[in-house]
Amino acid sequence: MVATQLKSRKVLGLNQRQYEGLKTALQLNLRRQLLIAVCDSNTLKTQLVSRLQADLTAADNTLDDFGTVTLAKLAFDPSQPDLMLQLVHWLKQAPKPTPHLQIVGLEAMTHQPMRSQNHFLRSLENIQSLLPHLESSLVLWLSWPWYRTLQQSAPEFWQWRSGVFTFVGEPVSSAPEIANTGHQVTDALYGGVSTAQNADIWQILSEDLAQRDQQLAAANVAATDVEPEQSPSVIVDVTTLENPLETLAQLEEQGATPEEITQAYHTLGNHYRDRIEAGEMTPNLLATAIETFELYLNWLPTEDTQRAAGLNDLGTLHWLNAQLQGERSALVEGMNRSVNLYREGLSANGDAETTSRLYGNLGAVYSALANYDDSITHLKDAVTAYRQALPFCSADSNPEEYGTLQNSLGSVYWKLAYYEQPKPQLHRAIAAYNEALRCHHPETSPLEYAAVQNNLGIAYWSLSRHERPIFLLKHAIAAYRDALNYRTPSTDPTACASTYNNLGTAFWELANHPEAPADPEGRYKQNAVIAYEAALKASELAPNNLDLASIRHCLGSIYDRMARATDNRALIVGNLDRALVHYVTALKQITKTASSYEPIFKALVRNVSAHYELLGLDGQQNALNKVPAEILPQVMLKL
Repeated sequence: MVATQLKSRKVLGLNQRQYEGLKTALQLNLRRQLLIAVCDSNTLKTQLVSRLQADLTAADNTLDDFGTVTLAKLAFDPSQPDLMLQLVHWLKQAPKPTPHLQIVGLEAMTHQPMRSQNHFLRSLENIQSLLPHLESSLVLWLSWPWYRTLQQSAPEFWQWRSGVFTFVGEPVSSAPEIANTGHQVTDALYGGVSTAQNADIWQILSEDLAQRDQQLAAANVAATDVEPEQSPSVIVDVTTLENPLETLAQLEEQGATPEEITQAYHTLGNHYRDRIEAGEMTPNLLATAIETFELYLNWLPTEDTQRAAGLNDLGTLHWLNAQLQGERSALVEGMNRSVNLYREGLSANGDAETTSRLYGNLGAVYSALANYDDSITHLKDAVTAYRQALPFCSADSNPEEYGTLQNSLGSVYWKLAYYEQPKPQLHRAIAAYNEALRCHHPETSPLEYAAVQNNLGIAYWSLSRHERPIFLLKHAIAAYRDALNYRTPSTDPTACASTYNNLGTAFWELANHPEAPADPEGRYKQNAVIAYEAALKASELAPNNLDLASIRHCLGSIYDRMARATDNRALIVGNLDRALVHYVTALKQITKTASSYEPIFKALVRNVSAHYELLGLDGQQNALNKVPAEILPQVMLKL
C-alpha cells in the first residue's frame, strides 16, 4: 500500500495568497506594469478574472492615496495574432484615464497554425515600444504551456514583466452538495451551486478540494487491491536531456520498440524546429536539427503517411542552413539539397495540406536560386511550383495559405518581367496580387493585407513604364496609400518607411511626366516631399535597407525645382536651404567610392550655383558656409 500525501490545502492557501498579491499590485495604481497570471483551469480563471474586476470596482479605496482604480478586459482575437496591434486598437478607444487591462484568451493560440503562433511571439517583442507610453498596467492570463513558451521564445518580452502570479485548479468529478438557504444558481467553475449574491470563491474551493481529498484517498485504497503488471517505459522527455541524441542512440539496446524510437526522434526534431522558428537560428542548432530529422526519417517506414511532412521539415532546415553559409557555392548547394528533399516529399503521397506546403516551399527555393544562376529557368520553375500548389489549397478552406501562395506567385511574375515579356508578366503579377487580396482582409490580417497592397503598387508602377503611365501611376499611389493605413510607424516602421519611399517615387514620376495633367500648384511635388520626409522619419525607428542617401537626393532635387518655380524670395531661400541640407546629409551617409556619391556631389554644386543665380553673392556665401569643410575646396573648384 502506497501512502499519498494530499496537497489540496496547500493549493487553497497558495491561490488565495496569489490572488491577494495580484489585487494589491493593481490597487497600487502604478503605470507600465506587466503582470503575468498563470492558470490552466479555464473555469477557475474565468472566476478569478470576474472576481478581480468586481473586487476592484467595489473597493472602498483603502489605498486611495494612489487614486481611483479601474479595470477593463480585452478578449484576445486569435485570428489576428499580433497582440501589440490589438492593444494599440484598444488604447485608441479606451476611456481616459486609461484603466488597467486584463487580457484573456491567449491560450486559443494553441489551436492556430505554427505560422500564426510565430507571428504572435514576434509581436510580443514590440512590448518595449508600447510600455513606455502606457498610462496603466497590463495583466496577461496565460496557461502553463504558454507561460513556459514565452519564457523561452520571447525573451525581450519576458524581461519586461513586473510580477508573476500562479494559480492551481484541480478538477472536480462530481458536484459537491453545499447547504444553502438562499436562491441558488449553477456555477460552472465548481460544477455545483453557489449563492447568487454572496458566493465566496475561497469557501467553495475549500469545500470542493476537501471532497477531492476524500476521492483521492478512496482511489488510493482501491488501487492496492489490484496492481497490474506494467512494463517500464524506456522513453523519457527527450527535450530535457543534456545529450539527447546520445541517449536516443542507446534506446534500441535498452529494449525500446522501433515505434518508440521513431516517436522519440520525431519529438526531439519538432522541439528543435520550434526553437528555430521562434528565432533561435544558430549553425549548431540547425546542424543538430538536421541530424535529428535524418535519423527520424531513417527509422520511419517508407510508406508512413508522415514521411512527406518530415521531408518538408528537413528540406526547410537545409534551406535555412544554406542562408548562413558564407560562400556562394555552399549556399547554392544547400538550396539544391532542399529542392531534392521537397521533390522527394512530393513523391511520398502526403495529405493535401502537406502537398501544398511542399509545392509552396519548392517555389520559394526556386525563386531564391534565381538570384544566383540561370534566373529565367529558376523563376519559371517557381511559377510552376506555386501554380501546382494552388489546387491543394483553396481560398475557402485555407484562405491565409492561399493568399500567401498568390502573393508569392505575383512576386515571381514581377521578377520575370525584368527578363522577358514585361507587359504580360506584369499583368499576371497584378492578377495574382488581386487574388491574394481576396484572402487578406485589413480587419483580420492588416499587415499581410498592407504587404500585398504594397506589392500591387510596385507592379502598377512597373507597368506604367510600358503602358498607360498616368492611369497606372495613380493606381500605384492608391495602393500605397491603402497599405499605409495599416503599415504605420508604430506597427511596422521598416515596412512603413519602404512604402512611403515607394509613394514618394510615384508622386515624383507623376510630377515630371510629360503626359501628366497640369499641376500649377505643384501638388504632386508637395506630396512627393511629404512621402519622402515620412520615409526618413519612419526609418529612424527601426533598422532598414532603404537607400537613405538616394531619398535625400530626390528631396534635394524636388526642393531645387520648387525654388525655381516661384518668385517669392522667402520660398526660394527656404527651398534652396532645405535642398542643400539634404545633399550634405546624403554625402555624409555614403563613402566617396559609392556610385551615388558623384551625382549627389554634382547636385550640391548646382544648388550652390542656384543660390548665387537666384539670391546673389550673399546667398551663395550663406550656402558655402553650410558646406562641410572637408569637401569645400572641391566645391569651390566646380563653381
